[in-house]
Amino acid sequence: MNTSAYLTLGWDAPPESLSPASISSSETNSPSEIIFANCESLFQRRPNGYEPLRDFRAKLATLAETQVKCHFNAFAYGFLTGAKNLDLSLPEDRLNPFRDEEKAFRNQLLALEKFEQLGEPLPDGLSQTFYLEIRGLLARATARDECWIAAELLLSGPATAAELHTVLGSSEGLVTNILLKFHELGITEHREDERTVIRREALPYVYFLVRELNGIDPLEILAR
Repeated sequence: MNTSAYLTLGWDAPPESLSPASISSSETNSPSEIIFANCESLFQRRPNGYEPLRDFRAKLATLAETQVKCHFNAFAYGFLTGAKNLDLSLPEDRLNPFRDEEKAFRNQLLALEKFEQLGEPLPDGLSQTFYLEIRGLLARATARDECWIAAELLLSGPATAAELHTVLGSSEGLVTNILLKFHELGITEHREDERTVIRREALPYVYFLVRELNGIDPLEILAR
């Protein structure tokens, strides 16, 4: 079996890909290659913890004659590499969209850091107004729920208000109001499956603030 993790910055499923939940139906008469999309959805910090991820890895072992490519958002993969040694069972395929975009993305993070710490103007492509609006929402002393919802959407991918309520224990009404504010600011957008996802244009701002406010920096692990 040749199994690898294929990293992306966003959460778009590639054509002809399968949901990780469909792996059980792929065990017999499987094709020579299978692509599983949005595998970060296996990491939803719910009461069953990492059980879905463990089950998925166990079922992958049944696909002995199949080349398997598992799409992960780079942030989730970096977190799970650090927390659960995911790279030992699903090593990264280095030819992936994240590595193509990594340098530009890190440069955006560095520009936000210099703006925040030194007051250097942001380069073209980054909006001072947009950043300050997001910072004003997430950096308030009482913005605990906002920060953790942003982190959850970053690491675990698209989610509904009900799923975030289950994961974080915050009231569903509060989660809904926060998601509405995120949407109004242009941080997130709604997908056809009614899940909320961080907009690609907002990723550097959200990642930078989650890193600064929550201390979460999974890309640092991927740099090793």
